[in-house]
Amino acid sequence: MIKLVGRIRRLSSKSVCESVEELDQIVLLQERLSKMYQENEDLFDKLDVQNIIRDKLYLRKFYVRKNKSIDKTIEMVRETLIWRKKKRIPHITASSVPREIYDLGAFVSYKTDSDGNGVLYLRSKYLFFTDETRECLYRLLLAKVFALIEEGLVDNKGWVLFNDLTDISLSHFNPMEITNFLLIYQKYIPSRLSKIILYNVPWYAKYIIKTIIMLLPSELRKITYSISKNQVEKLIPLENLPLFITNPSIQFKPPFNPEVKDVDHCDHELLGIKPEHKNAFKAIYAL
Repeated sequence: MIKLVGRIRRLSSKSVCESVEELDQIVLLQERLSKMYQENEDLFDKLDVQNIIRDKLYLRKFYVRKNKSIDKTIEMVRETLIWRKKKRIPHITASSVPREIYDLGAFVSYKTDSDGNGVLYLRSKYLFFTDETRECLYRLLLAKVFALIEEGLVDNKGWVLFNDLTDISLSHFNPMEITNFLLIYQKYIPSRLSKIILYNVPWYAKYIIKTIIMLLPSELRKITYSISKNQVEKLIPLENLPLFITNPSIQFKPPFNPEVKDVDHCDHELLGIKPEHKNAFKAIYAL
């Protein structure tokens, strides 16, 4: 039996919604989505029913994202929960991440920006997107994004995507992965990004990055910043920056739970690692 890990917030109606009318709409969303699940319990993961459908704050994120349209919100929640179940996102925790990823510090959520939004740092030189690693990396990254969203629910905070391009080689620069990640964001992520930060863009990538930014939807283009070391403190306080930003010469290893396992002993099905890809994954992320 699956143990439900609830994040039920016992808050007043006023703290959840801007008005009684809006609260009525959120309750209506809950009723319609609950009925959808009751008619087909294989549609959504039980954890998502517990932690998203039954959580007014979480549903409100979807509702606001879809400009407070009930029908569009229902459609987005339905598609997101089906996708989350398929990708096993509700069951991926910090302990699910292979130790090899932690050892390299490939991505980490660390403190907040100047507005109190959680920050997810992607260290591009350690994010090796290949046929063997792509599915796993996307699952892990998106589980991190949802974790940040959940952390910011009570205080109504957003999240920041910080793409650190320091020392990235031409062979590792893959703008299509940035584009793919943002397409997934547009379709499935309920909480709006607060900022997209592109840090230390190498000279050979500046034109490509500029072109990608120009092609982004207006809502994303307005919050995208391409910055250098001298500008980063305008967006994130110095004391909130991780060591690999303030002192790149120091090897950074984020702390991790002792329960974390190496890739040999991880749940490969949970992470989307095919048996025939395990050895290639290990070779790519070997120190």
